[in-house]
Amino acid sequence: MPSGTSIAFHLMVQLMTAPEPVEFASELLLPFTVESIRNAADPWAAALATDATKYALDPYVDRFNLYFSACGSGPFAKTMAARIAPDFQLVKRLIEKFSLSDVIQAAAFHGDIGESKQTLDKTAAKEQSLVAQEDSQIKMQLKQFGEQYLKKFGIKFLISAQGKAGKEILNKLEARLQNTPAQELETPRAHYSRLP
Repeated sequence: MPSGTSIAFHLMVQLMTAPEPVEFASELLLPFTVESIRNAADPWAAALATDATKYALDPYVDRFNLYFSACGSGPFAKTMAARIAPDFQLVKRLIEKFSLSDVIQAAAFHGDIGESKQTLDKTAAKEQSLVAQEDSQIKMQLKQFGEQYLKKFGIKFLISAQGKAGKEILNKLEARLQNTPAQELETPRAHYSRLP
């Protein structure tokens, strides 16, 4: 179920990007006071079903949000959102050209490995579900080695955490700490170039 934050984000984006925004925000908020919408598995979809025109996002904005949530890079999301159909070859070309500052910007959007579930975005929380089940010692080690990684390379440690336990990620983190800065700049490029 989307969190209150997710609904608030959708509402804010709708208010900021609608070609003809509603006069009062309460027009958008009112359906969420109805119990059947508020308690729906997907409250946003339930509200959308009541008035598709009022709640629908502009397709460009919807695509931009999708690409930005996947990568965290505004220029990348803007370029990709301009296309109606995904172009995976373009994704790969754009990401392979990411500079260190591009990678830092993209990584800043994602939570740290081992971070508290409450501070992670929805995607990161889902990917790190196995890490969240680890004991506090593994989480502490992930945090410590993550800080060493950031200090050494200037970028946040990035890894696809989906289906990986904390110990496995910790082993990969320790191994990657032995890499050179050039090798570690290639790692996030490769990570992001596999985006759906």
